[in-house]
Amino acid sequence: MKSFIMMVTICLMLTIGSGCLPLLDSTQIQALAEKTTLLSDKMDNYQAVMSDVVDLIEADKLISEEFADEVDKINEEIDRVQPQMVAVAEAIKNADYISGDDVANAIKAAKAGTVASAVWNPYATPIMLGLSLLEYILILLWKKEKKKLAKTNEGISKFEGVSEPEIASKLHDIVKAKTANI
Repeated sequence: MKSFIMMVTICLMLTIGSGCLPLLDSTQIQALAEKTTLLSDKMDNYQAVMSDVVDLIEADKLISEEFADEVDKINEEIDRVQPQMVAVAEAIKNADYISGDDVANAIKAAKAGTVASAVWNPYATPIMLGLSLLEYILILLWKKEKKKLAKTNEGISKFEGVSEPEIASKLHDIVKAKTANI
């Protein structure tokens, strides 16, 4: 089950990272984390009601004792997982996000959640290594794009303040000079 969840997470990150799905901005990420915390509080209420209902039905002998035990086991598992879920949600909600950079924010949210889960998640270290590697690769790609943009802006600035016919004439002269020896 754990490997399945890890594969789903990796596929989701690859899908989002490749641009197939829109990314959430930092405000949406924090709102989802807040909703997760609220869901945890509501789950406590549902558990209490369900326990009361099971106790009433069990007292009237309408369900077996095994079924009541199963409900108790489910409630115990929810009680075990809830603090973990809240800790991860709080870490994601309180992460330091970069304004306007959805990819970096998605990585920051994933890293914050992974750090918060490190106490009980045996895959936290490899996940952090993967996220750090992804972050490093993205930084290299961003630097490459920044250099391309700088070259483009440099070329555009040569023609700043020049009319379109003059630009066309200058471009024609440049092409003519470059292709004269061909």
